[in-house]
Amino acid sequence: MDANDFKCRCCGACCRIKDGIVRVSDSEIAAVAAYLKMSEAEFIANETELAPDRKSLMLKSYPDGACKYLTADNLCAINDVKPEKCRTFPHEWQNPDSASVCPGLAPTGGAAASVSTEEAQNALCASGWLQERYHCDDGETVARHLSFKTVFDINPFEVGGNHAAEKREYKKRMAAIEVPLDLKALWRKPVAALSNGEMRRVLLARLILQGVPTIDVGSGTGGLDVEWRAKLALLSGELEKLGVRLVLPGRARNPEGRAHPPPHLNVPKNDNRGKEIVTIRNITVRVGKRLLFDDFSWIIREGERWVLQGENGSGKTTLFALITGDSPLAYACDISVFGFNRGKCAVPMEKIRDKIGVVSSERQAYLGLSPQKQLDLALKARTRLLLLDEPCCNLTHAEAVQFASKVSAWLDDHPRAAAIWIEHSSDMLPASFDRLRVLAPRPREPSRET
Repeated sequence: MDANDFKCRCCGACCRIKDGIVRVSDSEIAAVAAYLKMSEAEFIANETELAPDRKSLMLKSYPDGACKYLTADNLCAINDVKPEKCRTFPHEWQNPDSASVCPGLAPTGGAAASVSTEEAQNALCASGWLQERYHCDDGETVARHLSFKTVFDINPFEVGGNHAAEKREYKKRMAAIEVPLDLKALWRKPVAALSNGEMRRVLLARLILQGVPTIDVGSGTGGLDVEWRAKLALLSGELEKLGVRLVLPGRARNPEGRAHPPPHLNVPKNDNRGKEIVTIRNITVRVGKRLLFDDFSWIIREGERWVLQGENGSGKTTLFALITGDSPLAYACDISVFGFNRGKCAVPMEKIRDKIGVVSSERQAYLGLSPQKQLDLALKARTRLLLLDEPCCNLTHAEAVQFASKVSAWLDDHPRAAAIWIEHSSDMLPASFDRLRVLAPRPREPSRET
């Protein structure tokens, strides 16, 4: 690809090259040191090392090759003063293998194709419907979706077809990902019933099994919880040996693989102030054979701003569907919304839905509505409850900042409105979201070989 046609994907791949070298001149050392409010001597001692040819200094990097100034959202922490080598790529220089490292330089089509999990999810959702997961007891299972015949669209009636080579590569890739992606736990689940994070894992597995050379896992908030992002970082090295490269959604800063909420979040005591917007009383919910909620209760009051967290598949999106009524199970539960209890009396849908604004990555995939457009629709005059389900999942860092600022401004103007934000990465949340509810991990469903 011509560098003039290059479009940066903000994937950070060029900043994670193993054994990559970023030389720094005296003037660049002075500029970066001043930007970081360090003395030049301190910067040289702590942030640089001697280049392999011993002719200049270069920036230090992490053991895995990632630049120390690459943020979790694939941005440069010293962008205003970054060295010339970083500023001029790829327009003024490229290495012979740059196209294999940078998805933005990869030629379209053929073996060098790059596919994102977002594109794969949109394609899959094109044949489904928004609330399908809450009405789906059967359908194509994950085991069938990831089978050799389905992955490669093999016609069972094909005569003389010999796919021995493809089967060998398929088995190698399956052996590499089955345990790290914990696919056995999902084998029997219908694809349509998967959570957002589970769907991303399955779509990623399918792309890997197909042998797509470059797979863009998504933005920094790409639907996978912190634990799974850390696992992908470990898996990526093994996949490169099989000719598959993952473009990861940012460095996993927490080596323990657990989400740590920012300081402004806390788990408050019930202070009994404010009118109840949502009241959930001791509900027990099963989805198929899975126990999703067991004697679960929660009260959301006027003016409260909650962050809802939990591992992939813990029921976060389902909980939103119980509140909005998108799930038919809402009518079998003791849940009151704006004083109306669907399980005890007939309630016109508009009496509840007209007061709820929703933004979700699912609506983007099924309805084609961008998060920004959804937010415009959600922030209507009558909205009293704002439900945000990983709304920044497919946004760039700049778009996510703008989105969060708009939400924050609207909530400041509507102090009595309540809001719940589902998000794995809490660093983008407005400070007004000061209450945290974490859904406990569910016991694993026994898996079986298929």
